[in-house]
Amino acid sequence: MSASKHQSITNHNNDSVTTDSFLKYFGFSDHPFLNSNNPEYQYISRTHRQAKSHLEYAMQIPDGVSIITGDFGTGKKMLIQDALSNQSDSLCVVEIMTPPKSELELLTVIASGVGKQFLNPDKEQLLKVINERIVEQQALSSKIIIILYQVQDYDFEILEQIRNLSEIKINNQRAVNILLSGNPELYKHLDELEVTQLTRRVRYRIHINTLNESETYEYILHRLNVAGCDDPTLFNSAAIDYIYHTSSGHPKYINELCSFSLIRTFVENKKVIDLELVKKASEELQQHPKEHQIVDKLKNYQKSIQQQTKSRPKFLLYLKGQFLGEYSLLNNVITIGRNHDNDIYIDDPRISRYHATISSQNDVTIIQDLESTNGIFVNKVNTRLSTIEDEDVIQIGLHQLKVVHKIKYVNREDEFEKTRQTISDTIETYLANVEKLLGSTP
Repeated sequence: MSASKHQSITNHNNDSVTTDSFLKYFGFSDHPFLNSNNPEYQYISRTHRQAKSHLEYAMQIPDGVSIITGDFGTGKKMLIQDALSNQSDSLCVVEIMTPPKSELELLTVIASGVGKQFLNPDKEQLLKVINERIVEQQALSSKIIIILYQVQDYDFEILEQIRNLSEIKINNQRAVNILLSGNPELYKHLDELEVTQLTRRVRYRIHINTLNESETYEYILHRLNVAGCDDPTLFNSAAIDYIYHTSSGHPKYINELCSFSLIRTFVENKKVIDLELVKKASEELQQHPKEHQIVDKLKNYQKSIQQQTKSRPKFLLYLKGQFLGEYSLLNNVITIGRNHDNDIYIDDPRISRYHATISSQNDVTIIQDLESTNGIFVNKVNTRLSTIEDEDVIQIGLHQLKVVHKIKYVNREDEFEKTRQTISDTIETYLANVEKLLGSTP
């Protein structure tokens, strides 16, 4: 965006688009759709609540490797931090934000995280320090949890060392928890590297979906409320519907469109953001290919969706032979349990509140027991983790889930992920430019 554009945008009352006039116009205390570290802007969807429960449990188990996946901007890091805040103060947490370049760098970062720094360490020194801290944590009846982000970018050597760390034992008990965080391409990456010993150690697989249509509406209202706007009609329903379908429920894209729509509304001296205004904002985004390609990329992504199909299972729920309902695995994971917020809700005291999950990655469908009281059975065999195929029968309490056939759904996550970083960089550039725009003077 040129300097002249920064200086020339005014509303009908000839007011400059300064931060103060913009916020005052809408009654905001803050811009609701810029990146913010304010935890009050955090919106918790049903998927987030479920994922948080699973994360907290995964952090408490004696050992194991857990994986959390989700598109960028869906709140993985935020959710991890939220789950950590509910853990014991004695828990030793090591977080690795960016992929280490070598095995030695990985161990150096972990050693630093447990309280020991070296100038020129060797592997033996680092492992000794890490093991000593593990013993100390065991004496405190606590443990170490190592959280690694962007794991889809890790190489084989690093992942093998992570697997070695996950197998450290004190008094015949594994003493390190590992949490791997990444985008949905992470599973494909692990398969391609053939780190089978590590993937066998995975006990929990957690996925955060993008927002659905009703959650998009709630997300927008939530951020407006936090910013001081209590008018639920600022964005009308047609505008929100357009934002949802254009953004595909990605929070960062929602922020992108909403932010520019607010500026367009201020410039045109309007009070309600309708479909026409949102379309104008979308069109203006498309006119700046270097800084505002988000909508174009989303449209191309949506077109490419139709070029590929994969199969997902459908389940029929029975109780003593009586048909109760049909469920489809249209997202990457569904939950089963006695709590009402499960995807498959079963009102049966024999079933735990969160009993099991069914997930699909790379055309493989997996059912996983969530440490339930009475377990799960696949084709009459008790199992904690099992793949499931057509015609399999899953027994949970007195209920049965039958995999009847495959249905088709459309997806193109792998192609979308190829442009993920480019889109992320574009958003950050755009948001920085918005802040400059709001802070400019005539």
